[in-house]
Amino acid sequence: MPTGGRIEINYESDDYSYVQDKRACEMVYVKKIGNSSNYSNANDVLYDNSLNSSNYWFIDASVPVTSKADIKTRYIAALSHLYFKANVDLIDGKKEFIEGYADIIDYGTVSGNPNIFWIKVAGVDGINPVTKVALQLLRNDLQRLARPNSYNPGNDLVKALKGLLGSLVEIGSFINGYEKNSMNKYWAKNYDTNKFWVKLSSPNFKRLGGGSRVKSIVTTDNWLDLTNNNESSFSKITKYIYTTEVKINGIVHEISSGCFL
Repeated sequence: MPTGGRIEINYESDDYSYVQDKRACEMVYVKKIGNSSNYSNANDVLYDNSLNSSNYWFIDASVPVTSKADIKTRYIAALSHLYFKANVDLIDGKKEFIEGYADIIDYGTVSGNPNIFWIKVAGVDGINPVTKVALQLLRNDLQRLARPNSYNPGNDLVKALKGLLGSLVEIGSFINGYEKNSMNKYWAKNYDTNKFWVKLSSPNFKRLGGGSRVKSIVTTDNWLDLTNNNESSFSKITKYIYTTEVKINGIVHEISSGCFL
């Protein structure tokens, strides 16, 4: 390159569609939940008053789906279980984020609405997996919420009697089982409907990475200035494309060629 020439390098965020040999995933919003695949009957509680679990989770589809094959290709891929995160009302408005995994049983479309689909998850001992994890958290780590009067009553007779009463109530746990006894008191039944997500495959086959990459390189010899405007400059643009093509349900789509290692 002659004296006075320039090189301009343009960058962009990197992206990827796979993590090693697995599809890249992202957190997806759960719009509603219910105990059937009928979206209009979704109840937005983890279990109803009859203790029936809401194991149908209705997912917000950023890429519309019209068939079970679409859901499989775009969102499920090789997943056999879901990671979930939900803000659950444990007891009397005291909320905690609950995280865990749920096995996928089935999935399908919502009639007339390609922007929503449902996933049916397996219960754990007949209990919604979110409720199951929440109740175990109460039992193992947050007993002060479940039995507030059983800790350090000191010389307070009223607190001591309440603590004794709480211990007697716990006998129900031995008879009915801890989870059923807790659900009869509607513990871990409700959740923040704006804060419930699951991790699914990225439907666009593209996730932004944390780094950058070269988008294009522009070189110019600046010949116009060197010849006192008697001859024109020459420029060359080299563009870098980081995509590949795959068939999705028989249709060719362009996806990211990046792979996160």
